[in-house]
Amino acid sequence: MTVSSPANRNRRVHWRMVRDIFI
Repeated sequence: MTVSSPANRNRRVHWRMVRDIFI
């Protein structure tokens, strides 16, 4: 997993959505 691009920021936003769904 390469998180050396702006995608890392997008991934963080996605994690928030996933967390909301997971919880």
